[in-house]
Amino acid sequence: LISTLPLIVIFHSVWPRRAEPTIRIFLVFLASVFGVLIAYSLEHLSVNYPDIMFWNRVEYLFLPIPVLYLLLVFAYTGHVDWLTRKRIALLLLIPAIQCVAAWTNDLHHLNWATTGTDTVASIVLFKRTYGPLFYIGMIYLYSIMIAAYTLLVGALMRLPSTQRRQIWALLLAGLCPLIAQTLTVFHINPIPDLDLNGLGFCLGVI
Repeated sequence: LISTLPLIVIFHSVWPRRAEPTIRIFLVFLASVFGVLIAYSLEHLSVNYPDIMFWNRVEYLFLPIPVLYLLLVFAYTGHVDWLTRKRIALLLLIPAIQCVAAWTNDLHHLNWATTGTDTVASIVLFKRTYGPLFYIGMIYLYSIMIAAYTLLVGALMRLPSTQRRQIWALLLAGLCPLIAQTLTVFHINPIPDLDLNGLGFCLGVI
C-alpha cells in the first residue's frame, strides 16, 4: 500500500496538464497501476480462498496496463495520430476476453486450470496452474511490450540527447513488471507461489 504514495504525488503533479493527449494517457496508466497495486495488497492481506480469489479477479480488471503502456509510448514518441478509437479497441480485445475468462473461470478453467491456496511462513498465497487462455494472454503481453520497446529504441536513435533520459526511464519502467511476470509464471523465485507482479509495478513506478 505504501508503494501507491508516489503514484498519488505524480498524479497530482501532472493533473493540471491533463489537456495534453500524452498526459491523459499517462493519468489513465497511473490510475490503473494504482488500482492493481491496491488489489494486489488486499490479496496478500487476505487469509481465505474466496477473498484471495476475488482480489485476483479484481487485478484482471487492470489487465490492459501493458496496452496503456504501449499507447503512452505511441503518444510520447510522436505517433499520437495512430491512436484511433478502432485501433485502441482492437488492442484491448484480448485483455477484455481474458478478464471475462478470469471472472467466469469456474465454468471453463481456460484461464486457471486449477486454483487453491498454499501457506508459507504463515502467509496464505494463491496457488494456481494455468489454462490455455492465460498463455495466449502471455504471448500477447510480450508482443505488446516488444512493439513498445521497438518504438522506444527507434526514438532513442532520432530524438535529441536531452530527451533520451526519459526514453530510458520508459524502457526500465516497462521492463520491471515484465520480468516480475516472467519470474512468477515460471516459478523462478524462492517462494514458488509468490506473485511478484506487485513488486514489478512498484519498481517500475520508482
